[in-house]
Amino acid sequence: IFCSSFEDGEDGSCPTVAGPWAAGATGPSKRYRAGGTSDGTSVYVFGGSNDIGAYLNDAWKWNPATETWTQLANMPTGKSNIQGAYLNGKIYVPGGYTGSHIAENAIYDIASNTWSTGAPLPATQTGMTAAYNGKIYVFGGNPGPQTTLEIYDPVADTWTAAAPMPVATTYGRAVTAGAYMYIIGGIAGTVVANVWRYDPAADTYTAMAPLQTARTSEELMVSGNSIYAVNGGDSSFFSGVPLAQTVEVYNIPSDTWSYGAPVVTTAAASSGGLAGGKLMIMGGIDSTNYYDLVQISTLVPQ
Repeated sequence: IFCSSFEDGEDGSCPTVAGPWAAGATGPSKRYRAGGTSDGTSVYVFGGSNDIGAYLNDAWKWNPATETWTQLANMPTGKSNIQGAYLNGKIYVPGGYTGSHIAENAIYDIASNTWSTGAPLPATQTGMTAAYNGKIYVFGGNPGPQTTLEIYDPVADTWTAAAPMPVATTYGRAVTAGAYMYIIGGIAGTVVANVWRYDPAADTYTAMAPLQTARTSEELMVSGNSIYAVNGGDSSFFSGVPLAQTVEVYNIPSDTWSYGAPVVTTAAASSGGLAGGKLMIMGGIDSTNYYDLVQISTLVPQ
């Protein structure tokens, strides 16, 4: 396969690898445990907490071509400990934390730049969120850790419980790759390296090769046959893993992990996504340092 563009690698048509990371132009203010997702064209970052204990409701769009930020309409509620998932022109942000856990199901319509709310979660929760086949999946989370799996049907505006996770987990991330969802890292009493593959057709979980470095509140991105786990907290939860270990790459066919080019600055709870052939994370916390730093890596042909 001739690699004619970086974008080719995002769907697996051309093997790519994330190149060196560099600092980009800042946009949103300092924050950590914000939501982050991508519609394939742009990356969206919303909410989170900051250095003065506020729960943020602002939302932003990052353009990978110009590496610039645009502020969007505010979320209905300022909230932290969120992930969010893109599905059919909308971003779903169920649950969150505002000093206590909430069940709000915030929904952003990209075309109209408006927010609405759907049926709330069955219980107040912060969970790990992914989209698959027209539905939104929320795994585990707090208060807990817990094992719950709740599935949201946007058409029916209803929630349904499914098979619980094998291990109660919170503060990891979930991502969809092919016909499966992967729940990676998080806290299960301590910070863990666990990787679970969930099969939505069979409603079953399979333990996969663990991360080489346990991490919590990382960001996940998928490119072809690779899942990137970027940044994340170490055993102290709010300190970043060692710089050399900030990027791990999961090879889906071989079920193996390797370290990629490290980011510029380690941090726990950065948020971002992959669009336009670029991986982007922003924000995070490392001990007493709170960041608005934007970090970017471009996919290059292997």
